[in-house]
Amino acid sequence: MRKLDPSGLWRMLRDPEATASIEQADAVLSKFALDLHRYCREERRPDECHRTLTFIRSFVTAPCQWAQGGAKCNGLHAYLSGIAAGFIDGELELVRLGLQFPKSFVHKGRNHAPLAGWKGTQADLLEMHSPVHKMGKMLKPDGEPMAYSDVIDFLYYAYGVEVSGPYDRKTKLLTRIKGGAPFLEQMIQVYLDEVDEKLK
Repeated sequence: MRKLDPSGLWRMLRDPEATASIEQADAVLSKFALDLHRYCREERRPDECHRTLTFIRSFVTAPCQWAQGGAKCNGLHAYLSGIAAGFIDGELELVRLGLQFPKSFVHKGRNHAPLAGWKGTQADLLEMHSPVHKMGKMLKPDGEPMAYSDVIDFLYYAYGVEVSGPYDRKTKLLTRIKGGAPFLEQMIQVYLDEVDEKLK
């Protein structure tokens, strides 16, 4: 069972002198959102999930009351608190629906073997799937487009690959101006070579 570890968010909220760029704050929030999502998907006991989320929300939404030194909330605290609370509220609503309609919510967990292996790098895997996701070709079972967090979960279920820092990694992938898309370019070349072989 994965444990929810919001320590990165905690450190920023507990420090009355905390400062961070918007990119650093968003990186912390992205990790918190992904960990929160995965915890809620893997926790098979809705009541336990609800208790955990409610407990965490009580801290996230009241940093001024327990920040070290009794300092007032600064802009960073307010930004982190507001967005993190929104993430938690979304998951709490799913838990509520799961308790109300248990047959409609099936939690697979991560206790199964992956469907395949992967010999490439995590960057290769994201480079291959990111454009497919962006094109709206990756869908949930209900036909709705997958969110990026769903794609990350899919990579784990399909290949057993736990993508580390998925949001930071995607940002670096998309801002790799000079490097282009080496894995995709290699795939295209392999495909063209195979076509040439067939045409001979």
